[in-house]
Amino acid sequence: MIKNNLLESPENISKTNTISTLSLLALIVGLAALAVSFVLLKNNGWGILLSNFVFFTSLAQGSLIVVLIIRMASGHWGRRFFRLGQSINMAFMPFAIVLMTVTLLGHKYIHFWAKHPDEVFWYNPVFFILRNVGFFVIFYALALRLNRTSKLKAPEANKGTYHKLTMNILFLFIVFVLGMTFFSWDMSMTLTHGYMDTIYTFRFMVGAIYSGLAFNFLIMTAAGKLFGVKIITDRIYKHVSTLFFAFSVIWFYTWWAQFFPAWYSHIPEETTTLYAPTHGSFWLIYLGMMVFAWLIPWFSMLFTRIKYKRKGMTVVSASILFGVWLQRYLETVPQLKLSNMISGFHIFNPLNVLVTLGLFGGIFFVLIRIIKKYPEVIPASEKALDDEKDILVSKPRGWHHVQQEDFEY
Repeated sequence: MIKNNLLESPENISKTNTISTLSLLALIVGLAALAVSFVLLKNNGWGILLSNFVFFTSLAQGSLIVVLIIRMASGHWGRRFFRLGQSINMAFMPFAIVLMTVTLLGHKYIHFWAKHPDEVFWYNPVFFILRNVGFFVIFYALALRLNRTSKLKAPEANKGTYHKLTMNILFLFIVFVLGMTFFSWDMSMTLTHGYMDTIYTFRFMVGAIYSGLAFNFLIMTAAGKLFGVKIITDRIYKHVSTLFFAFSVIWFYTWWAQFFPAWYSHIPEETTTLYAPTHGSFWLIYLGMMVFAWLIPWFSMLFTRIKYKRKGMTVVSASILFGVWLQRYLETVPQLKLSNMISGFHIFNPLNVLVTLGLFGGIFFVLIRIIKKYPEVIPASEKALDDEKDILVSKPRGWHHVQQEDFEY
């Protein structure tokens, strides 16, 4: 096991136990709020369930995918995030399974096409269940296999181990792209009749990876502050801020590519769905999405005094998470209301906020359990990352093992 002293001091153990208790309490309150929402808000409870399910599933899987992208691109600077991204995904897995099960059981209260499943084959309930369950099973099976393989140390590893790790990551990329395509269609795009958008899935996945990067950085920064160590160095600030800027531009481009062609073509099936989140009680939330997911990150990354400071980058990370949370709400609730599946609820409805905070609490609760068992998830320092023994944080190997000792990461 990699040497890591963060959780060895009584003070740090006390801090993690306090956070664990508060997280468990938040989870219990969140689950109670979800149950109450079905009683007090009637059909709107399904809207709360779906919007949070979509947000957290994309966030957790995006947290894993973004660190694997960095590793496969030989981004050695991101090695301190590799195990954290894995752990975030694993921490949400039990909640993902439960939420998926409830969503499938409540299929007829969410999807208007459940009432006429024979219209097209895509609406067939058996096919609907198979493709979504299949995506989850394959993705998490590969994630678990990656988790098991990456725990091997250098003495136990050989060239075949590194090749297996690389191929595992490659298959995870493929399953993520295909699975998120089906997931975004079923849980978002097809909530209204006749709507189809070729860039929808790409925008959905960009939001997942964008928020996943922000969540990884936010947790690592919070851990450094909590334990009183400098986990994030200036070099990390430089690379993460560059990615924040790049993803903010890509996110805006996907919004532009989705909205304006439909606006110019003015096809009723497309414009009705696109206009729904921009009118009525939704327009301020839509404006907030643009400000928090794009404008604040993009503008902030233009200034050195923000992107090289912990407070500035923490605010930007929180802004991205909040903006994508608004995005997932706007991708689900207005469409459910348009299809008359729910009457509609505001995103800041106390019950919705409690459910969101509860699921965050659930992730933190399980994540702390993982960190206690595997302290290397949060490295105490740069030296705690052992390139020679840890195959996951070692200098990345692609299709061939290339010595890169002189390469500057």
